[in-house]
Amino acid sequence: MKGLTVLALFITLGICGYAHGQNDTSKLQIPLERQLFHDRITEEQKQADMLDGKRDTALRLSELASVNEDAAKAIFQKVDWLKWRIEADTRIPTQNEKVKYLQALRTLVQDFQVYWRGRQFQLEHTAILVKGFQDVMDLDMKGASMEGLIRTVPYDVGRILDTVFYDNPGVTEAKKVVFLKYCTAHPEAIMNNIAPYAGETFADSLVSLAAVKRPMDVYNQAQATGTVTANLIRKNQDPKVQLLAKLSESKNGQLYFPFMDDLLSGKQTIEGIDKALSTNLLYYRLLVNTEVDYAGRQSHGDAPVGMKDLTAMLQKKAVEWYITPINELHESPDPVRFKVLEPLSAQELYYLIVLGEEDIFTSSYVYVYKKMMEKVPSHKGDSLLLSINLDKFKKFIKLAANYNTLSDFLKSMQDRNSALLMSAFVRGLDRTSGNSLEDAVDVADSYASINDPALKEFLLTQVQHNYNQCVTQKNKRGVVIYNLLQTIFAASDSNSHVDLTQQLGIPPIYTLHYKDLTDDSGMVVEQVFFYGDKDGKQSYEDFMGLFPSSQWKITRTSEWVSIKSIHGHPIWIYANLPLDNETDKDDKAQSDLCDYLDDHNLHPSVVIHRGHSYHVKYTIERLPTSAKIVILGSCGGYKNLHDVLATCPDAQIVSSKQTGTQTVNEPIIKAINGELLNGKDIEWIPLWSRIGKEFKGNAQAQDRFSDYIPPHKNLGALFIKAYKIQMGGDDDELSTR
Repeated sequence: MKGLTVLALFITLGICGYAHGQNDTSKLQIPLERQLFHDRITEEQKQADMLDGKRDTALRLSELASVNEDAAKAIFQKVDWLKWRIEADTRIPTQNEKVKYLQALRTLVQDFQVYWRGRQFQLEHTAILVKGFQDVMDLDMKGASMEGLIRTVPYDVGRILDTVFYDNPGVTEAKKVVFLKYCTAHPEAIMNNIAPYAGETFADSLVSLAAVKRPMDVYNQAQATGTVTANLIRKNQDPKVQLLAKLSESKNGQLYFPFMDDLLSGKQTIEGIDKALSTNLLYYRLLVNTEVDYAGRQSHGDAPVGMKDLTAMLQKKAVEWYITPINELHESPDPVRFKVLEPLSAQELYYLIVLGEEDIFTSSYVYVYKKMMEKVPSHKGDSLLLSINLDKFKKFIKLAANYNTLSDFLKSMQDRNSALLMSAFVRGLDRTSGNSLEDAVDVADSYASINDPALKEFLLTQVQHNYNQCVTQKNKRGVVIYNLLQTIFAASDSNSHVDLTQQLGIPPIYTLHYKDLTDDSGMVVEQVFFYGDKDGKQSYEDFMGLFPSSQWKITRTSEWVSIKSIHGHPIWIYANLPLDNETDKDDKAQSDLCDYLDDHNLHPSVVIHRGHSYHVKYTIERLPTSAKIVILGSCGGYKNLHDVLATCPDAQIVSSKQTGTQTVNEPIIKAINGELLNGKDIEWIPLWSRIGKEFKGNAQAQDRFSDYIPPHKNLGALFIKAYKIQMGGDDDELSTR
């Protein structure tokens, strides 16, 4: 009873060793052999205290003060109380048992830090975690299972507790509970991890969940016949799972995936899809019709199974069967070049536009848009959009603005409908799926491309209206998004005196100082990425023509070339050779060149991508963080801009609406290097004007140059930079930690 009386005293006093700066061990006379374990817990508390950068027994890790306070109380006061309780409780009589629980408590505080840093623990669950430790310890002392308690706590809490109490009698069952909780929240983990749990009662339900959320995972596992997981799939009675198992036996199984919902409901049959597969046109038409149908259902709150698979397949076939062929025939007469498009309806042409953003050439877009409008009944744009249930209309508006057809499209509509459409284009930018910024970036890019003053004024008015609504609703994310848009729009006006650097904190956009491009030795280092396909090899030859031996020293190795200025300020350019891409020799050359630059302390401030749009992602993966100017063809898309700025947050991006072309790339590169050789700052507005004058009298070259967007006009990139600064993080999403 004496031990319990002392325990009651500690509960009453709420003793908090770390919070008071020391452990008052005299009250319990902790043996020296256990004091070490107390000290280790205290050390972990100190480490946890520094999660916010300050040692003050406070955790400022959330925007909500109450969450911070509860977490701090749990990690400091409650953990201290548990240390004393372990010492005072007579139900823990032996040295080994007390050490066991003290070590477990240390692991708890340690894991709390690890998982929070890894964004795998929610701060608001901290009090539940520490209380859970106390409750499991009570069970453990009695030799009772913790399984029931683990069922009641969140996944991130259960995950830590079943690790901390690794020898509890119920740990095996508890781990099953934790696995089930995890897979329910993360369906992508189910099929790769289900085999050890194949005999559990929940296994079938998890496979059924994967069939809805991750059908491709189920399909792939079903193909591996004879495995535990494949057998589990085939025994499952869920119709979705049975269908996936059946499709896995077909060599064309993935071609049926887009129609999963219709197949399950009986609206379509495998036999019917087989008929569509007989020609490219019929299969593409079926994809379009199903996309339109699913989009209509989505607008009414339905969620068709396999919608993402459908859109992905539609995009793949649009590019493969139509966009790529007409791009490749760009030198051919129109009747030859565009013959493949003749059977397509207005709706089918529409999807070539909205899904071909990163691949379609300007001339291809112009023809497709013209033919689409010719085939629309009465040539009315509003009837077209209604016929496709407004599917992806925001992307269409962005592209129409980029290619200067938006005004024409809006004029084809009734005035009231065109106003409603543009209002909808701007509305709800703060309520996108997954908190994506893609729609907001599209609005920013569209504004930069619009030449009609009245339309620009209307868009700005709509942005201001949405901003005011978000202020009234105290919608922080909406306030940030719409305030940034109206500020950036105002700054883009050539007569504006808005200073984005001062107002938004982003680096200057009109000028890049020469000294900011040089390394410690005063040298500018550039890196150029080439790819080993036919066009890449030609691009390399054209590029090398920019550097005559009288002005540049050229040195070749087996994998790359170095180009160093002889006159003027020092510029060192490194470019990988366009070696065979079918055996990935170009990839290895790029990798080895990157290693060489790192090893020799050479940090490129200028990076140039030379290659098709489908190569851009590989260049972005190898971008050096030192890059200040990044020239990327086909980088108008949100994902590419985001990924560039994630690695190089201060980079000024020259992007193109289509694949970069030698006709434009070389004058841009030559102009930039000309300024750098003279030690001059890069002044984008006059520099861009001078480059544009080189194309006078050449309509095709002017057309291609107009596809390039200089940094000061790249409003999408400016928006992403400013948003990250405003939200104080690297992510496009609000922090959920």
